[in-house]
Amino acid sequence: MQHPARYWALRPAIDLLFILAALALEVSRKRGVVYVQPKVVVEVLAGEVQKSPRYRSGLALRFARIIRIRDDKPARETDTLDTVRGLYEEQFRYKGRRVE
Repeated sequence: MQHPARYWALRPAIDLLFILAALALEVSRKRGVVYVQPKVVVEVLAGEVQKSPRYRSGLALRFARIIRIRDDKPARETDTLDTVRGLYEEQFRYKGRRVE
């Protein structure tokens, strides 16, 4: 999707708004993990899912960015960690590699 030049000029401000919105829903923090109330659903686009020893899930989204807030979707209908694991395995089918 091509974005107009003004989008890229506003991109840092848009990202900051999402961060501030997330912080308003913060419940607690523990060792670098921020826990939030499950009220706002966002659509995330990422280049790929990769293994990561840094996160408890064992996975990370590479080049992840929030592309929109999903006001039409309740929190109970969001994807789960199992879905992300499935995406991790599925990406190898079109990349021609084996699951690591």
